[in-house]
Amino acid sequence: MEEDGIKKIFIYAIRLIAGILLFINLLDTWMMFWTRSSRAEKKLERYLEKTYGEEFYIGHFGKRRINKDKVWYEAGIIFPKSYLGTYKQNDEYYWGTGFVEIKGMYLDPGDNFGAVVLNEGASEFFLPKLKELFGDNVYTVFDVQGYYEKRNFIEEMERRKEAFEKYAITNGNPTIGKIFIFGRVKDEKDKEWYRKQIFEFVKFYKESGYFNFVTLHINVIDERILALNSYDYIKNLKRTGNVNEDLKVLDEPFKNTTKETIEYELEEGLSKSNIYEIMNNYGAYLLTTTVTSPKRLMANTEKQPINKYEKANDILFEGEKLEVKDGVVRESSADEKYYMTEYKSKERNGVSKQYDSTGKIVLWEGSYKDDKLEGLFKEYYEDGSLKSEGVYKNDKLEGEVKNYYENGNIKSKIIYKNGLEEGKALYYYNKSEVILEKEKMYKGGKLNGKSREYYSDGTLAKETEYKNDEKDGIEKEYNFDGVCERMTTFKAGFRNGIEKIYTSDGELIEESNYQNGRLHGDVKKYYESKKLKFYGVYKEGREIRKEEYYYNGKIKEMYDYDKRIRKIYSENGILVSETIYDKTKDFKWIEKEYREDDGTLHYIHYFEYHKPALPSQEFDRDGKEITRKTPGVIKFLENFEGNN
Repeated sequence: MEEDGIKKIFIYAIRLIAGILLFINLLDTWMMFWTRSSRAEKKLERYLEKTYGEEFYIGHFGKRRINKDKVWYEAGIIFPKSYLGTYKQNDEYYWGTGFVEIKGMYLDPGDNFGAVVLNEGASEFFLPKLKELFGDNVYTVFDVQGYYEKRNFIEEMERRKEAFEKYAITNGNPTIGKIFIFGRVKDEKDKEWYRKQIFEFVKFYKESGYFNFVTLHINVIDERILALNSYDYIKNLKRTGNVNEDLKVLDEPFKNTTKETIEYELEEGLSKSNIYEIMNNYGAYLLTTTVTSPKRLMANTEKQPINKYEKANDILFEGEKLEVKDGVVRESSADEKYYMTEYKSKERNGVSKQYDSTGKIVLWEGSYKDDKLEGLFKEYYEDGSLKSEGVYKNDKLEGEVKNYYENGNIKSKIIYKNGLEEGKALYYYNKSEVILEKEKMYKGGKLNGKSREYYSDGTLAKETEYKNDEKDGIEKEYNFDGVCERMTTFKAGFRNGIEKIYTSDGELIEESNYQNGRLHGDVKKYYESKKLKFYGVYKEGREIRKEEYYYNGKIKEMYDYDKRIRKIYSENGILVSETIYDKTKDFKWIEKEYREDDGTLHYIHYFEYHKPALPSQEFDRDGKEITRKTPGVIKFLENFEGNN
């Protein structure tokens, strides 16, 4: 017996210890989930310090969720704490974001601050050369776009260069550079000096091996805007369009501005995140040019000669054209497609053909005269079949343009006048016999008049009236049997007036009134027996009153939004529920329940949003209160503004 007692004590002790351990484990798990946010933030802090070798500021930190299974924490702003108190703290260009992904019990941190490091690395790499060529007054904003693996600019560029050589990348991950050079352009000699210096920088960029996928926006800005308080002098100027003359007002202030002040302005006074906005306010652009590498240009949709930047004159300032020799010139297109176009006297004159990336298939052919499209053009699918054909006159479409499906069937016929659609445009189904799908009426490039759509058997499906490219008038939709199933009135593109909806047999089942695209007035819906199913009143899109009816014609539900009363009835016409809402609040209401057999009051419930266990009352069939919660009811009603 004594031995059995010891065994029982031992078993109880084991169970107690197991219970304590389980409790501790559950408590630890609860604490872990309770503090997950702070743990995630600490995890991100340690990760950033380890990755970048310094402490980080973390802001706008919170939970994000796609669904119940995908939850993570995100910091909307991260940057090194060394930025605090400096100009970088307030410039979004220097901000990154961080995240902590939740993978079960594991927290996986990450960030995109590496892009900020790459951008600054690009500036550090190119700025010395720019200052060598243009002097100290240069401001750069680089954006190294796309996927990156390295956080060091040179290492990342070497990685990309290897990838560009290994794979046929059409556009890659480009680097966008915004370069602002502060100086003066008083005459053509100055202009040509800047052209030569910019070309020298492009040569340096090409020699670095990182030029394959780059676009540089280079701007020469009048240096006088770096004068102390310069904006105060020029903000009310009446501009003549001559920057040199307009900014004479800054001659004296600029002369008296110290070198240290200018250095401070270039280092801390400007903002990289909105540099263009700042420059536009000053209106001091002297020269602008965009340099795009040939490989990026090949992926450009704009048709233009391929500029390889082989000489200084290939640097084109705004308004200038690339010098090309007479003969056939290769021009850019999209997706490695390209044009071969005849040039004469620096302009397109003669035949132009677009080829696919292999150079074997012609996709488009036409002709130019004095740099303007002129005469017949044809466009082809990649299998060589005709896609469209028409005529250009003075660089604009003129006459009928025909479009075809790949199998050769006619797709559409559209008439143009002076480059704009004019008259009837016809669209066809892809069938061997010509079957009209749509017809539209144009005037001056805009839809005007009646447009029609047809089913594949040729019967009318829809007709719509247009005015100045917007629906204006009656629109009708028909079924396969030619019965109108919807009729809508439009004005200036919006539903305006009556809309009627019919059954497939032509019986009216709904009629509504609209004003400026919103329901306004009576709305009625009917059963197929023509009895009323729904009646509503709307005002500027807002439902004011609604009534729903049973098939037998008796009312089913009534809701009066102004009086804030809702009533529900049985199919026999007996009131079974009545809800009265507070007139001033949407989250406080009284609900009355009636017995369905005799309509006597059964319950009164009192509700307030997010407040359970509010007072309620129950009544017997004689109207006598069964439950006694009157004090609570009185308290509830003291601040309730209803209609009953």
